[in-house]
Amino acid sequence: MKYVYWAIKDQLAGRPGPDEIMWDLTELYKQGFRAILSLNSGK
Repeated sequence: MKYVYWAIKDQLAGRPGPDEIMWDLTELYKQGFRAILSLNSGK
């Protein structure tokens, strides 16, 4: 999946926040992601 990197293989992933690169939530769901935690400052 584009822009995703694994911090812990197949368990914990990261990617740029939606203020840099928009998230495609449908695609994330199709790829198996079920939770998102944003640490974005919202700027």
